[in-house]
Amino acid sequence: MQTVITPTDPALTLALTRMRNALDGLLSTRAVTMPLPSKMPLAVELGDKLEPVLKDIYWHPLRNGINEAPEDDDDLRAWLHRQLSGAAVWAALLALLIRYYRRTVNYGGEIALDVLGLSGTFSLTNAEYLAQLDERATMLTSANGDINLIDQTVSDLSVAIPTARNSDDDTLAVLGGYIAGRALTRGVGIATYEAPWGFNRGLGMTYRENKIKQLMYDLNGAGCPEICAPLHGRTFPADNVPDGLFVPQHPNCDCIHRPLTDNWTRPDEIWRGE
Repeated sequence: MQTVITPTDPALTLALTRMRNALDGLLSTRAVTMPLPSKMPLAVELGDKLEPVLKDIYWHPLRNGINEAPEDDDDLRAWLHRQLSGAAVWAALLALLIRYYRRTVNYGGEIALDVLGLSGTFSLTNAEYLAQLDERATMLTSANGDINLIDQTVSDLSVAIPTARNSDDDTLAVLGGYIAGRALTRGVGIATYEAPWGFNRGLGMTYRENKIKQLMYDLNGAGCPEICAPLHGRTFPADNVPDGLFVPQHPNCDCIHRPLTDNWTRPDEIWRGE
């Protein structure tokens, strides 16, 4: 007679459940090579496009020279915020983000169709989903957004301007060097978060609209051990992602949500973004 051993340790039971869920998820999907979202060509391309736009944004408050910038720290921050809030230069960044959200979502949708073995080309035209993309781009480029890129720009310049003024070298030359380097690194940081964000939105909406009920958090071959690794294998409803399981978790996060296709039936009408 076969003896079945049932683990009684809750931590061990949870670990075994996650391992089983992870294996079930991998076995239930097609053998599709999943890209690393933060390293896909679209993310690299977005970073390249962001760099010159961010340079223009950093220089915007100083377009008439540095003499107008207050010397008091609090006054400087307030002045920078006024200069950058509502500046027309943000329109270029807004348009850039909107364009790349659409491209990364379409790419994610294509991959999701492939994973599910569904034919056809994905092209997002659904007005509700497009509005969600536009809303995120607007939030990031608006002073009143919960998370926006203006506050970080103000913080950067409020440190860089006094540092440049106190330097023995030419003030504008010092600022120019700082802005060139900061625009480059910040462009990469934004791209390696926002491109995966769009890609994973494309995955998620395509799975949900094609009747997938459960998703699994998947490290996708890489991940930050401290942040992502403990989440691997956790499952959740496709239409109700828990707060702690959104992807990406951080810049350069390559994690994805993978569909669980046990008991899934191919829909009569395939959703391809319409």
